[in-house]
Amino acid sequence: MRSSFLIAAIAAGVAGTASADVVINEFMPNPPGADPSMTDIELLGVPGDSFSGWILSVEADSTSPAGTVDRAAQVSGTFDANGLLVVTVPDLENPSFALFLVDNFTGTMGVTDIDTNNDGIVDDASTFGFIFDAIGSPDNVGDETFTSYASQLGGTNMSYVGSEPQNVFRDGTTGALYAVDFNGMVYDAAANVLNNADFDADPTVTTYGGVNPSLIPAPASLALIGLGGLAAIRRRR
Repeated sequence: MRSSFLIAAIAAGVAGTASADVVINEFMPNPPGADPSMTDIELLGVPGDSFSGWILSVEADSTSPAGTVDRAAQVSGTFDANGLLVVTVPDLENPSFALFLVDNFTGTMGVTDIDTNNDGIVDDASTFGFIFDAIGSPDNVGDETFTSYASQLGGTNMSYVGSEPQNVFRDGTTGALYAVDFNGMVYDAAANVLNNADFDADPTVTTYGGVNPSLIPAPASLALIGLGGLAAIRRRR
């Protein structure tokens, strides 16, 4: 069962979102091999709760008219005992894009444009309804301006890691976001390289339906995490 600290940590990590009760927990921006017709996305929420919403992908390539909602899929299900729900949607267009989890979408796929003048600034996201979470996934340093649609609307914009990310997942304990490239290198959201051996499980292996790997904190950080977790739990009472 996931701890109250994890839920509180995720809430802190997406402090600008409308709610941290449900977040995007793991997805593959571009799986290896030929593009599949469908792809899985794992959500994290409250164990036992039912969920219904939409997953939207917003075009964020600097060489394309950015801001268009190029994928839109309804998803639903019930979170398991670990608070996990794996949903299947039509394959996402390869990065760069900003991925949104919302409760409702009143726009039109391929038509709705949240950045009408293509300057990297969100003009109108009113068709998105209630935004639970958003993650920007760039495949070029020049695209970070446009994948920041995610952070502008309260989510997280991942920094460019030098190549297209293969997998993006949240830490199984803290909720921090990591990206894995095709060479098996793991990065934090700021594109700092992490040591794979510092995780409690192989971070390069997808874990849909199972608890994600956690970065093992340095001994000096353990006390701080404990205090932070206690404070977070108290705030939630």
